[in-house]
This record gives sequence, C-alpha cells and structure tokens, in this order.
Amino acid sequence: LFFSLLAFATARSFDKRIQTKKIPLFFKIIVTLIVVFFITMNILYFKTWRTFVFAKKLSPLSQIEQVTKSLNYYPSPIFVKRVLLTNYKISQDARISPQEQEEQRLKTHKLADFYLRKYPKDREISQFFILTK
Repeated sequence: LFFSLLAFATARSFDKRIQTKKIPLFFKIIVTLIVVFFITMNILYFKTWRTFVFAKKLSPLSQIEQVTKSLNYYPSPIFVKRVLLTNYKISQDARISPQEQEEQRLKTHKLADFYLRKYPKDREISQFFILTK
C-alpha cells in the first residue's frame, strides 16, 4: 500500500508530458483516514497479540489479569476465545485454592455470557458458557 501510494504521488514527476487530473481534497482526506485507521487497528492487534504471547510466563492469576486487560485493545473473537480458554484452564489448575478456582470459573462464565451477547453465533464461546454453568 505504501509503495503504490508513493508511486501514485510521484508518477507525474517522471514524465512531464503526462496530463494528470488533480485528485480532489475530499478524496485525499478519505484515503488518509482509511490508511490511519488500518495502521491503528494493526497496532492494537499487535499489542493484544504480544500480551497473549508473553503472558504465558507469568503466574496464573497475573496471566488472567493481563490477558483480560488486553481485550480492551482489540476484542476480536479469536482473543476472546483465548481469554476464555486461559481462564478455564486456570480454574482447573490444582496450584490455586478451591475458592480461587470457583472465582475463576464464575469470571469465565460472566465473560462468556458477555461476549456471547456480542457474538451470539460463536460456537466455542457458547461451549465455554455451558462448561462453566
């Protein structure tokens, strides 16, 4: 995209005989906004992905805290499923107390309920909802 925009912007400077039409300012603003939007979304996706990759080295409870915070950056169904899976695994972990396991199960259930309303046709989120009832 960058190189095609660069070629489009500098094409007139190579051959002086080419008659070009000026691009309206409105169109330039729209294209710029679209490019900025996609760059921003990629940065947010990267921040969320990075949190999921590096949170594996943390303790179970801080891992849950970090990945749940990262959903605020980019709440796509892929990351929602990862958060639910992480929460479910930790709620089954023997290293934490039974009371904390129950709390994590309830948090997973509430989170699955919330995102099931947002993505009602997602089968995996509904499975987490049923598993944690």
